[in-house]
Amino acid sequence: MTLDTDDVTIEMDLTVERGVGYLGAERAEALPIGVIAVDAIFTPVRKINYWVESMRVGQMTNYDKLTIEIETDGTIGPEEAVRRPSVLQANQFRPSATAGLAAPPVVAPTGQARRPPRLFAEGSTPAAIAHTLSISAQTLRNHLHHINRKLRTHNRLEAVTHALRRGLIE
Repeated sequence: MTLDTDDVTIEMDLTVERGVGYLGAERAEALPIGVIAVDAIFTPVRKINYWVESMRVGQMTNYDKLTIEIETDGTIGPEEAVRRPSVLQANQFRPSATAGLAAPPVVAPTGQARRPPRLFAEGSTPAAIAHTLSISAQTLRNHLHHINRKLRTHNRLEAVTHALRRGLIE
């Protein structure tokens, strides 16, 4: 009997997981008999292609034009599909790019700049914080961007944790 005949049935149990990135089958340790580990890739990107063409700008002919074609499964847009790996790659190379350079001093937020991290630490939402401070959501995002830059953090959670540890907020 082979699998290409009509009188054959197969029973199987599948385990489906959520994840990020690529997980090779070798990650599975000491699987029971009958269990087959397979590689897994967790990505919303279905297809990506790029090409480079010569480009002319005014009289200059030595420019290149990069065109990127991205197809996703719809859970994220093409802009996000480019932004996420770009941020990861930049963060990956940041230590080697700044090796041997003196780190700029951490500048503590003062006055009004201390309020958003404190309000986040208290559990307030961005909309509530913007309302409390009588500013727009975009202005709040700008404040948070500047706070993250001053504290050398990457997101609200890191900024709040950093500020609490250093006693910058109560």
